[in-house]
Amino acid sequence: MLATATAFGLGGVAAGAEPNTLKIADSLPSGHLINETIMNVMIPALEDSGEFTVEYFPAAHLGAAGENLDFARSGVIDIGYFAPGCGRWRAGFRRPTH
Repeated sequence: MLATATAFGLGGVAAGAEPNTLKIADSLPSGHLINETIMNVMIPALEDSGEFTVEYFPAAHLGAAGENLDFARSGVIDIGYFAPGCGRWRAGFRRPTH
């Protein structure tokens, strides 16, 4: 996920500049592997870089799983977990026909 943040051009803060704030959301319960990885690996790595501060909204604090895609599209969050099987298939995914 850290690579995803960098791939979207979120890196590179000039010396003395304020860190960028990233908003991350998921709908996973506490203790889930993805939740634990975000909290114990990704957020510390981002904040230790000095380039980012993170606001984390775990366990559907912002909304249900299917809403994270809409939140990312509208700019409410910067990074969110979204599975194609969640929500209303608005991500351009197609249901299998067979």
